[in-house]
Amino acid sequence: MDLPLRKILEAVPDALVVADKAGTIVMANHQAETLFGYTHGELVGLTIEALMPERFTARHVQHRQHFHAHPQTRALGEKLPVMLLCQRKDGSEFQAEISLGPLECEQGTLVTSVIRDITPRALENQQLRQLLDSSADAMIVINADGEMVLVNTQTEVLFDYPRDALLGNSVDMLLPERFRATHPHHRNTFFNAPRVRPMGQNHTALYGKKRNGEEFQLEISLSPVQTANGLLVSSAIRDISDHVEIERELAAAKEMAERANTSKSRFLAAASHDLRQPLQSMGLYLSVLSDIPDRVKQQEVIGNMRQSLGTMSELLNALLDISMFESGQIVADIRDVHLHEIIAPVIIDNRQQAQQKGLLLETIGDDFVVHSDPALLKRIIENLVSNAVRYTERGRITIECQCNNDIARISVTDTGIGIPEESLHNIFQEHYQLENKLRERRQGLGLGLFIVEHIATLLDHPITVSSTVGKGSSFTLQVPLGSSQPAQQTPASISHPYTENSHNPSILFVDDDQSVLDAATLLLESLGATVHSAQNGDEALAHLQAGICPDLLVSDYRLPNYNGIEVVRRIREAMKNDLPVIIMTGDTSAQEIKAANLDNCTLLHKPVDGDKLISLMYSLTI
Repeated sequence: MDLPLRKILEAVPDALVVADKAGTIVMANHQAETLFGYTHGELVGLTIEALMPERFTARHVQHRQHFHAHPQTRALGEKLPVMLLCQRKDGSEFQAEISLGPLECEQGTLVTSVIRDITPRALENQQLRQLLDSSADAMIVINADGEMVLVNTQTEVLFDYPRDALLGNSVDMLLPERFRATHPHHRNTFFNAPRVRPMGQNHTALYGKKRNGEEFQLEISLSPVQTANGLLVSSAIRDISDHVEIERELAAAKEMAERANTSKSRFLAAASHDLRQPLQSMGLYLSVLSDIPDRVKQQEVIGNMRQSLGTMSELLNALLDISMFESGQIVADIRDVHLHEIIAPVIIDNRQQAQQKGLLLETIGDDFVVHSDPALLKRIIENLVSNAVRYTERGRITIECQCNNDIARISVTDTGIGIPEESLHNIFQEHYQLENKLRERRQGLGLGLFIVEHIATLLDHPITVSSTVGKGSSFTLQVPLGSSQPAQQTPASISHPYTENSHNPSILFVDDDQSVLDAATLLLESLGATVHSAQNGDEALAHLQAGICPDLLVSDYRLPNYNGIEVVRRIREAMKNDLPVIIMTGDTSAQEIKAANLDNCTLLHKPVDGDKLISLMYSLTI
């Protein structure tokens, strides 16, 4: 070798090896001998395959032949699809970076190989990968071209790509298509002015795309990293889909709560007014009742007082219903039931009022078996029908039942005043009434449709309304069909008032309010019943010890010393039988009473209508 050429080879800082077409080493510099552990001149004459692990030699011969067939320069640092390993004379291996270049000379085409030991760098990369894998977030490192040069295991899991499918490819592949055109501009902007950007500082929604095409919302932090190979950017990526959904649900719940508070304020203001009005009326009626000698006039005043009391009772019952709905105390008892069993009582209850106004109340359609809560479904239909009777002056009210696609459609249609289109979205609000801005109580309380919507929502029975002003309205409820033969239910007791032919029952009445005891005693004794009153459980037991054997126990729930449930248990234990019981309570929630699971026990919420109480007592003592 010429001395100038040898000096050039020795001046190269990296190991340099020259081989001919057969793979024989014809030249090697001192750096090559040192790197591979050979003495001076020992490398010349060896094949190039001697510098690599034996497991790669057969394949390398093919690569060498291919290179001579298509010679071209491969620069140092150019990315390769495989990791290159070299082997020293002592058999130890190291990771290398190699450049190749063809050299034409008299001996033919030679190949110069510049070899660099990159083991320290590979070790650093390995340590960096381990560090990235320890992160709870997906980590991606990209270069200025947007190519991914490092990814961690969490990235593979998050985007559902294997690592090999990500490295060397554009990070844009992890974006939805609609963002890919603009992303290079954003990336270049960041590389031109790199700065740390923590998570949460991006005010626009960011999205990623998994291998299966599924999109998800994410949050990204960016950190510039200066390396020997130039500026890189490390990205920490976090899937925030669940967090965003929780925030959305919280925001919706907050908005609903605020609407509910506003609604409740309006409701309580209106309820306060509606409760004061009948109280005021009853006070005035009581003031004049004792001064009216005419019995006919007295009966008229008493009738008006009953009407005021009925209004108060209706409002208090509505308040009770709404309170129980909002507290989640009402649980639907879903079962199969014939529609006729629900609609027939509604017709009976409303026929007299409809006839008084000259209205025809009728049903159309066949009887279906539906899957619903019979009592709550009846409440919906009852409220719709009573509303229709109230707002219809002439014509008819029709309950129509149709079946389509396993859904029963129950429509209550009237020929009343109709509802303006702009008011349709308001009619299910509490205390909303058309043409009753002065809140005339005889036109109702405006709570019927409010309660209807609550029950329909609880039962998951969609309700819709259509209306034409001056022609009438139609409310349609969708109820799932049940089986053709519902389970047989125990028929409800038929209520009858006491008559002269009835036996005279003995009733033990327990209430800590003396005025309630006095009023109940006067009412029941006037109908022939024998009443034994007590203000607590001990007084009630004292009646038994005196030889009294009641046919029925009526007890308030909240009593001194121990409550109504304990009174029932002690009375039954003393009598050694399953005495029929009525428990009355003013609580909106009756969980404790229901949890007691008392047999042969009926629960009534105060205020209790006197006629209904008498009918129930009769049904329990006949």
